This record gives sequence, C-alpha cells and structure tokens, in this order.
Amino acid sequence: MGRRSDSGNQWERLREQIIGLGDRSIRKSYYPQLRERLGELERLRQLLDRIHDMMVIFELPSGRIRDVNQSACTLLQYDRQGLLQMTLSKLCPDLARGIADAHEMSDHHDPSAKQALITSWITRDGRYVPVEVTVRIERRADGSQGIVVGREIGDRLKAEKILTESEAKYRALIEATGIGFVILDHHGRVADANGEYVRLSGHRRLDQIKGRSPQEWISQRHHQRWRDALAACQQSGTIHDFGFEFVSSGDRIIPVDMLATLMERQGQSVVLALCRDATERRRQKREREEMARRFQDAQRFESIGTLAGGIAHDFNNLLMGIQGRTSLLMFDENRPAKDLEHLRGIDVYIQSATKLTRQLLGLAKGGKYEVVPTDINELVRKTAFMFGRTKKEVLIHESYATGDATAAVDRGQMEQVLLNLFINAWQAMPAGGDLYLETCNMTLDARHVAPFGLKPGRFIRISVTDSGIGMDEKTRRRVFEPFFTTRSMARGTGLGLASAYGIVTNHGGMITVYSEPERGSTFNIYLPASVSQVVQEPLPATAIQRGSETLLLVDDEAMILKVGTEMLEHLGYRVLEANTGAKAIGIYSANLGQVDLVILDMIMPEMSGGAVFDRLREIDPTVKVLLSSGYALNGQAGEIIQRGCVGFIQKPFDLVTLSQKIRQFLTTR
Repeated sequence: MGRRSDSGNQWERLREQIIGLGDRSIRKSYYPQLRERLGELERLRQLLDRIHDMMVIFELPSGRIRDVNQSACTLLQYDRQGLLQMTLSKLCPDLARGIADAHEMSDHHDPSAKQALITSWITRDGRYVPVEVTVRIERRADGSQGIVVGREIGDRLKAEKILTESEAKYRALIEATGIGFVILDHHGRVADANGEYVRLSGHRRLDQIKGRSPQEWISQRHHQRWRDALAACQQSGTIHDFGFEFVSSGDRIIPVDMLATLMERQGQSVVLALCRDATERRRQKREREEMARRFQDAQRFESIGTLAGGIAHDFNNLLMGIQGRTSLLMFDENRPAKDLEHLRGIDVYIQSATKLTRQLLGLAKGGKYEVVPTDINELVRKTAFMFGRTKKEVLIHESYATGDATAAVDRGQMEQVLLNLFINAWQAMPAGGDLYLETCNMTLDARHVAPFGLKPGRFIRISVTDSGIGMDEKTRRRVFEPFFTTRSMARGTGLGLASAYGIVTNHGGMITVYSEPERGSTFNIYLPASVSQVVQEPLPATAIQRGSETLLLVDDEAMILKVGTEMLEHLGYRVLEANTGAKAIGIYSANLGQVDLVILDMIMPEMSGGAVFDRLREIDPTVKVLLSSGYALNGQAGEIIQRGCVGFIQKPFDLVTLSQKIRQFLTTR
C-alpha cells in the first residue's frame, strides 16, 4: 500500500480510540493534539522512507516485524503490509547470531550498543541479497525491540571480488617475475613484499621482515647510500639504478639493483621499490669487459707480433749468414783445435740468439712450426725432468691425466712455453719452494671459451702452480704483455710469458693465470684435444749426410744465397742460384728434369715464394720444393705445404740440420 492510505488508517484508528473515551470534553480537547502528533508521525514516516538504507524494527524475542521503511520494501520486493506479517528469521536466517551478540552487549555493556555484520536477505522471488547491517537492542516498557539498519552491498562485494581477483592476479605476476617487490611505509619500514624480495633479504617468510627497515640486511658500507636513496626518492618522486649489497644467510653478499617510486596509499606516502638480483648481470658485465679487454689485448699483441715477426725474420737471416759460415769452418778438417773452441762458442751464442728470435716469433700470429699429435703427459714429464736437474731447490709434484691426453702441438714450442712457466715460478720462489704440475682432460662449454674466441669441446689442461710470492691484480693483468717484467733487465727480457701466450694462442688454445700476493700463482694452459695417433719424436740427427744431386737455391738475400751455396756445395751438391722468383722459374724451365730439389725462400719482393711454387707446379707437377724462411711455419707456409710442398726449414739452420732435411726429402717419392 502507499504511504497515504497507511497514514489514513492510522488516523482512523486513533479517532476511534478518542471517540471511545466517552467524555465529549475530553474528546474535544485531545483531538487537535493527537492530530498534530499524527502529522509529526507522518512527516517522520516520509523522512524514513526517503532514507537510502533499509530499516526494520522487530519485536524481541519473537522476531515479528513491527515496522519497515520504503527502502526495505524496495530491496526485498514486498509491500509494507506483507513485511509486517513476517518474522525476521524468515527474511534473514543468519541474523540470529548478530541479534544474540547485540543482546549480550546491551545487557552487559552499552544499552545503545550496535553490532555490525554482513548478512543475506531473502527477497520475494527467492534471491539472496547481501546487506551490511547494524543491530541495536532497545529496552522499552512494553518489551524489548530490535532495530536493523542496513545497506545493500552487492555492487561493493562484486567490486571487492574483482579487486581481490585483480590483486591476486597481479601478485601472482609479481611473484613470477623473479624481481623483488617491496612497499615501504612512511617510516621506511617494510609494509609488504613478494617472495623474491624476502629471499634477497636473507629470510624465508614475509612476517620475518614486515615492519623492519631494509637497512638491517643491507651491508654496512652501503647504509649511507640507502639513506641517500630514500631521501632522493622523497624529493624527486623516483630513483633509478641504485645499487646495494644485501647480506644474506651465511654472510653471503648479493648485489642488488633497485628502482623506486613514491606513491599514495591509504592517505600516506609510501615507497614502491623493485629490486633485482644483479649477480648474473654483473657477471655478464665482467665477462663483456673481459672480452673487450682480451680483444684489445689481441689487437695489441697482433700489432706487436707483426713487428716482432718482421724483426725476427731479418734477425734470422743475419744469424743464417753467421750460422752458415760457422758451420763451414767447424767442419773444416784442417781447422786448428783452438779455432774450433772459438767456433763452438760462437755456435752457442747463435743458439741463444735463435731462442730469442723464437720467442719473438712466438708473438706472431699463426707462428707454429711442425705440429704433430703429441702425448702431453710425456711432454710435461720430460720438460719437468730437464728443468728439475738444474733447479734442485724446487720440489716438483706431478699428477698426470689417466688415459689419452693427446694434442696437436709443436713440441719445441710447447717445451719453450713450459720452461718459461717453470722459470717464472722458480724466480717467484727465491728461497726455493714447491712446483705443482697437473694435466687433465676436460670439456669446456661456450661460456668458458667465448671470451677467448674458441669453440666449445674437449681440451687438455696443463696446470703449473707455485708457492711463490704471487702477484697483485695490477701485475696479474699485465703479466702476458710483451716486454713487461717485474725483474731487472739483467734477469729477463719480458718476452717469456708473452711468448707463451702467443704460442698457446697460435695452437688454438688459451692460457689463464690466477694469483694473489704471498699465495703463489697458477697458470692454466688449455689445448684442443686430438683423437689422432701420437707421432713418436725422432731421435736428433748428429751426422752430416751428403749427396750429389742438383739443387736450385732461391733467396733474395745475397748473403743467404752465398753462404747457402757454399754449404750445399760442401755437402757435395751441384747448386743453381736465383735471387728472384722470375729467375728461379727461368732456371728451372731451362734445366727441366735435372733439378732434384728447390730450396725456396718464402718472403721475396715482386713474386712471393707461394707464387713461385705455383708456377713451378704448372711447369712440373712432380717438382720437389723445400720452403725456407726466417718466419715461422705460419698460415701462409702451411697453405703452401698443403698444396704439395714437401717440407719447411727454419732459418737459421746449421750444416747438420740442412743435410738431414735434404736427404729426408730427396729420398721421399
């Protein structure tokens, strides 16, 4: 029913009650007052019906509804008369607990106490409507009554559900990112954080860090940086790229990068910060820096190697002239014994100079000589034995790889590398000490070999460790630089370790060093493993072998051409000479079928040794050519040998070596 008819009924009931009083004077005096009160009730009713919240008045303990406002009727889809015929338990079964609690509060505490709770009300069509209500119990002379005031919260619950689901989704995303997420309250203390941040802080649960300052797990040396970061965030509203060190369990240091922004939360300024474990990023940064440094070193070494190779080549040509004439004089049977003593002394000096040029050539790119599959265990054992015979104050400890430990190397060069490392260790132990040698087979992945420009695979590692004085970081970084030495020039040239670096690199390997002051040094050599059969090292030749064949000697250096011809003729050969490539081709063509071997210089002006070899092969596919050079057997010489050249001889060479080489190739079909 509408409000007007309902008010009219109330007026009629009141009128009938007044008429029933019997006394006309009483009826006449009270009738206006009662009508005025009825108007007030009408206005109050209108006011209550305009209230958005529902209101229900019920009797206690029966729960019968005594009155409702229009909002309750609209929400529950009943008219007022319909609701007045119902009990509260039928409309809201789950309100009984709230009424009991409110009743108890009224009895023992505050007579006007209210009890707030979420309830479900049943509409006329059977739907359940969520309503947030407050319940108040009133004591009256005619009995207790309860008043329920409530507001429908379906939209709010839907919004809260959406918000809760959204928060759960975003928290799941935050947990899955692997990035630490933390909210700091206006005091700079942890208000909330995800699992990754808890882990970074060195804890297991959020409750272990909630309410605490992150400064507690930031390393002490970064405390001021943390305070500066918070101040900067408060001032500018955001900060980027702040780095800290978190001290985790077991005092493990975790580098952390952080960015943060200032935001409002529940009326207060809070800091939202994202933190990332920077361990891997900093490792990658160090690797990039190391790769860049190695690339720069490689470029510098290549430039120095080119210079050193050119110097060594020219120096070897000079030594060739001295070596050749010394050899001729030493093998003169009529030479007095006193002269022989001086000649042997000169030969020793030549050998020392040759070792120096070999060190220079070791810096040159591609500076390899005769590479053959070699048992690395045996090579290290033999070199250590030779070194140990002269350095008794050094105690050598050896541990060798079990099984196959084969690598393709030039034995002479690798012996030079090992001796350089042994001597370096000996000089680092002036009072004697321990030298530990170890070999082992291992497989290296791309992460280990990429900084050196190598391919992953199987390697043979040779470790040389001493108990000497060690090196600081500055010295360690420069230890492979050419001509760098911590000793006086009287005790070294600074080429030993630089040469070792160049030789190992030229063999497709890598060499590293680890050292700390007063804790010794460890050099690790990694050589690509080989599956080829080990080639046994031939016994050194000592006797001169002679012949009578015809040889063509080609060299642009007049000194080499003259002394070389004399050496060959001393061995019994017929010698044809050519100081240019063009002349060599002409002489060979003019003597086609008569030249048994061509000794060809590789580096010549106008026409290189490689070009001459190709022309000779066109003239005579069966031609035998022995390459000769002051350079090492590098890429260019190797390519010529692969095209069919019979062999290579390194300048300077003596009469015995030359005679052995010639006979080796002349007797080869």
